Amino acid sequence: DQRLDYIGGTRIVGNEMWRTTSPLVFPYFNFTQHAAIWCNYAGQSLTRGTLIEGNYIHDLHGNSIPGFYYKYYEYPIYLNWVTGGSTGNMRFRVNANRIENNYADYYYGLYQWYSNNTDVTNNVMIGNTRGFYGYWLMNYYLSNSNIEHNTLIDNQTYNTAGVYFFYNVMNANSNSRLRSNMLVSTAGGTRFAHYFNSALTNWAEINHNNYWFQNGTFNMTNTIGAFAKWAGTDGVGTGERNLDPMFRNPSAMDYRSNNFELNNVAPLGSVQNDFNNASRNQIVTDIGAFENYRDWE
Repeated sequence: DQRLDYIGGTRIVGNEMWRTTSPLVFPYFNFTQHAAIWCNYAGQSLTRGTLIEGNYIHDLHGNSIPGFYYKYYEYPIYLNWVTGGSTGNMRFRVNANRIENNYADYYYGLYQWYSNNTDVTNNVMIGNTRGFYGYWLMNYYLSNSNIEHNTLIDNQTYNTAGVYFFYNVMNANSNSRLRSNMLVSTAGGTRFAHYFNSALTNWAEINHNNYWFQNGTFNMTNTIGAFAKWAGTDGVGTGERNLDPMFRNPSAMDYRSNNFELNNVAPLGSVQNDFNNASRNQIVTDIGAFENYRDWE
């Protein structure tokens, strides 16, 4: 595991992190929390910001003892009061990480608490499960930050509610953007694309995301069910989509889209390359972590 406390300009790049055993919560005293990458008050040095890139975090499993109150919390990536510079490589960047097949009572894929000048881009999350609640990207009080071109795929079936792709609590005038992400659910049960505990208009932009869901019940937010109603909501851009991405070969972990309607439809944003380091179209680019294969084959 990697932990950064009160340090800046650090690189956590190209690591594989996993666990071969499943710890149990001691049931009487407290909750148990674990993070593969834990950043606490981390920031930038004089010459560069912090970079978390190309890590493969998988098979982190933790269970509480059935029947007891205290639970196990898993955080593959945890960001607490982190900050970057305002431009370029001075920003705090979380890019092209693969988070897969993790399980806990409460699962948080990437947790941000009071982050400033951060870019969360090109990350892939798939096959992660939870016993009670699952939060794929939890965003508390971001400022000047971007969540762009991530691919989130939920293929685990549960019969109860409590799976949220984006859980958002934002201050007004956050100047943060949530755009060009791919959200796919092929599971049963109840899912939510978003949970908002503050006004949508607190975001500078929510736009160019694609939502595709099969089986079960899928709600756009904790108060809005259907995509059609979401698309007409104040604070939501006109580029939101509800299309089958037609992934090229999911069984081989190839999540490039074959749907030309998701090709070259979003602004470039904060990243020049995709998850595979393929160059993105410099004018308009594809939704999700992967450039459509028609762009470069």
